[in-house]
Amino acid sequence: MYTLLNILNKAQVKQQLGLLDIKLSDIELKLKESENRRQFKIFRLQKQVNDTTALAQVQKQLGILDIKLSDIEIQMNESENEGSLKISRLQTQITDSTARVGFTAHGQGYGTRSPGYQLKFPLIRYSIGISNLASMTNNGTFVCEKKGLYLVTVTGMACSAGNAAFSIYKNHWVFLISYIGRSDGSKQDCHSGVGTGVVVLGVNDVVYVRVRDTSITLYESWSSFSVVKLK
Repeated sequence: MYTLLNILNKAQVKQQLGLLDIKLSDIELKLKESENRRQFKIFRLQKQVNDTTALAQVQKQLGILDIKLSDIEIQMNESENEGSLKISRLQTQITDSTARVGFTAHGQGYGTRSPGYQLKFPLIRYSIGISNLASMTNNGTFVCEKKGLYLVTVTGMACSAGNAAFSIYKNHWVFLISYIGRSDGSKQDCHSGVGTGVVVLGVNDVVYVRVRDTSITLYESWSSFSVVKLK
């Protein structure tokens, strides 16, 4: 009886141990599954971090690329503007160098004129390429509108008992003096004189003619003023 009981107890113990092994196996399996899930979560989180870092790096590189592209675009625009400016300047130079500019004008009336008197040329016989003719007709001053090399010719007729002459001015300095005629002082002689000169003019430079040394009887109606652009 005792032996049978012992056998039964051992069988129950083995059964319990078997159940315990099964439970332990289940627990171990669950632990492994839990560990695997944890590892998978860690993997996913790490991937998200890596993806975020990679995205940030890509965005940073894109930002740098945008800056470089902007710099290139600015340089291209500056280069294009510089090229356009050069073309515009060259076109202006070509236009200025080929522009036809000139006029011929005559005076009007006659009378005694003192030294420093500025000759008037109100009668424009011909003009081309000049918009400011009022300065010529009002006070005898030619105002340059297109820079270049100019030929200036002035003819003056006067009667004088002394040495009659006129000066051609560029701005405020005399670049040419022309004598109309000389006299011995005993009587008044009448002569014509011509002054011709080449001068470089810039925009807004002025050219005009004045009586030089002594008072003269100036026949402005027989005097003329011509300017022509050579190049």
